[in-house]
Amino acid sequence: MLRDFALGGALKFFECCLCDARIHLTKRELEILHWGAQGKTSWEISKILGCSEANINFHFSRIRRKLNVSSRAEAIYCAMKTGLLKS
Repeated sequence: MLRDFALGGALKFFECCLCDARIHLTKRELEILHWGAQGKTSWEISKILGCSEANINFHFSRIRRKLNVSSRAEAIYCAMKTGLLKS
């Protein structure tokens, strides 16, 4: 039973990488994802881009929904894996 649970979790983690290539992130979402991949926080990204922290968090939530993931780290990983984000 534990094995099935672990396998199910692993498959969910890599699920985004199995999706089709029709995912479209906006220029702003890619820019925010780029800064997130650099290790910047929402507050730091908001200062870099000259917008509110809430705006950055809004974009991250849209990115996570589009990539079907639940965290920033997963979003960054999936974006790199699918070629949406260059390292």
